[in-house]
Amino acid sequence: MKDKLKKLFIVFAILSIPAGFLAGDNHGVFWWHHMPLMDAIVGGVGAVFLLLIIKFVASFTSKKEDFYD
Repeated sequence: MKDKLKKLFIVFAILSIPAGFLAGDNHGVFWWHHMPLMDAIVGGVGAVFLLLIIKFVASFTSKKEDFYD
């Protein structure tokens, strides 16, 4: 089941690339709203950045393995 969900996610991720070019963007307010897929790129980079911050904070806030012994 997990393998099927992973494959389905990859298929939808790949299909979202041409969908970004086909979608109309006439309502752009800022300059990056007129670039195709820019919101997806910023979202992906932001997600990776948040994961790195979480790993950094967890490195010094997590308890040792024998904390409760």
